[in-house]
Amino acid sequence: MKRLIIFLFITFSFAFAKGNWFDRNKELEVIFPDKVWKFIEKADLLIKKGRVEDADYCLRVAKHLTDQARPFKPADWPKGWPKDEEAMKFLKYATPDAYIDRIIGDYAYSQGKNKEAIKYFHNYLQKSIIPDSSYMMKLATIYEMEGLWKDALILYRDLLHCLETENFHGTKYSANYVMRKMKNIELKIKKPWILVLDVSFMNVPPFLHKDFSSLFSKEIKNCKKVRIIPEESLIRIMEEEKLTLKDLENEDELSRIGKMLNASYVVKSILAKANREYIFQVRIFNVDEKKWFEDYEYKTEDFRNFPNYIKRFVYEFENEKIPEDLWLPFKKIRWNYETDGEILSLKISKGCERIICGCESGSVYIFNRDGKVLKRFRMKDRIVKVGVSPDGKFFAWGTLEGKIYFTDLFTLKSKKIGNLIRGIGICKNGKFFTFAVNNRVYYADRKGEIFWEREFPFWVSAVEISQDGRDVYIGGENGEIVNINEEGNIVWSKRGRNKIIRIKFSPDEKFLSFEDIDGNTVVFDRNARKMAELVPGSEKKFTSFSSELLQCLTGKRGNFFYFLSPSEDKVWKYEVERKVSFIESTPKGKEAIAAEGKNLFFISIEWK
Repeated sequence: MKRLIIFLFITFSFAFAKGNWFDRNKELEVIFPDKVWKFIEKADLLIKKGRVEDADYCLRVAKHLTDQARPFKPADWPKGWPKDEEAMKFLKYATPDAYIDRIIGDYAYSQGKNKEAIKYFHNYLQKSIIPDSSYMMKLATIYEMEGLWKDALILYRDLLHCLETENFHGTKYSANYVMRKMKNIELKIKKPWILVLDVSFMNVPPFLHKDFSSLFSKEIKNCKKVRIIPEESLIRIMEEEKLTLKDLENEDELSRIGKMLNASYVVKSILAKANREYIFQVRIFNVDEKKWFEDYEYKTEDFRNFPNYIKRFVYEFENEKIPEDLWLPFKKIRWNYETDGEILSLKISKGCERIICGCESGSVYIFNRDGKVLKRFRMKDRIVKVGVSPDGKFFAWGTLEGKIYFTDLFTLKSKKIGNLIRGIGICKNGKFFTFAVNNRVYYADRKGEIFWEREFPFWVSAVEISQDGRDVYIGGENGEIVNINEEGNIVWSKRGRNKIIRIKFSPDEKFLSFEDIDGNTVVFDRNARKMAELVPGSEKKFTSFSSELLQCLTGKRGNFFYFLSPSEDKVWKYEVERKVSFIESTPKGKEAIAAEGKNLFFISIEWK
């Protein structure tokens, strides 16, 4: 028996295993005889047990047996090697000695041995009858991972040629995608020349044209990985060739001029306005391939975002990560639900794990954060107020008939109050809760036993309780705010101007905010010291406060929705449509539940 002289791998660490190398190649069983395939199959079993050296040995044997059978000539096919109809589905693309290299390459890659994988994938592609686009892409990607930029660029060009001539099997990648990969590599290994055409405008106010063009020209000159062809060079060539900018709309002509200027790429930007929205689009042209292959598009209603979008384009064009100071927020609706009646009250737990809403129809819905209805209660009369504990384990609501209900989803208790309930607050674990009826505030436990009640010379419009149940805060229709302790005694009070509609704690409860009917919000600490004030829509920047304090300002305020920046040191805002009646958000404002008529929407803010 011949001595095995093929060196395959050194011992691998099982911790690097990515798995499924065998599953990816299992279909190739039909081209190998049992005496070979059993070693490949055994290698899979051994690697799953962590016996890497034994798995290596089995693959060396499979490789040795396959090489012994060479050459795989159609007229003189090795005895015992399959060549039936099933086998020919694969053999028309490559021979078994090529496929064994593919298998070993996948195995090496799964073990984190990229250099070994490169060797065997290269052999597989060299031996293949018809190029395998999937493995050309895979090998080119590994080249990039290893910093072998020139090898990757050559392979991407070969892949592009195979795609254009349709001489391949495997994944049909778009030519534009491959050209983008090539461009990104060229930006790494050389500074290609690019030709920048004038910005085109469509339905954009004339006063913006000059400033936008200047800003775009300035920023694109800041590109670090390319060289910009001077505008004078283009003008001179155009005059010599007796061409106009209209002629450059022809791709052949644009490619010809680009080559005369030694340009690799052409950049063309357009700024258009459709209704209230500005659309900024940049297209990239590959001079050699005569194709527009890359598009960037940005949309905004505020032209003050133009500098941001132009800078973002420069980063994206050069395949660089966009810095956080250029991130912008984007709204995403994760789910929506239609209830059986108009939503009159809405509350969420601290982390939005539980959501409760009450409807004009008398229905009370309790959801989890994924939009699943955990429980639905049907009351005889409409729901006026709802509440949920910070941990999302206890819920309460009041009806128009003057009843208050309390549940942990397993039991339901009620108490007849007799008048309209104007607010509900529940502490952590539902041990105590507070509610307001006209000008009276009640403090009770989960069994419904009332510990104290207190009357005020004004009607109460909002009420909240601290997580530990030791402090109750109320807001009145006359704008007055009051802190009451667990014994029912007034700790402090402040006088406001307008009806208070919402009270919100910071996560650590060191601060709390009071919002009036116009959205004006004042933040106090627990000792009644005024810490901050927000007027909806004002341009005041809250950047010098703690994140905890800023979280008192998030959520719907007037006609705006406020939320924190990724660094949590700034407050951003979106304008809210007037038909949205309620928005309840998590402390940082990254997730929110909005109510519009009968509909609930779970909205998340994504920064990118």
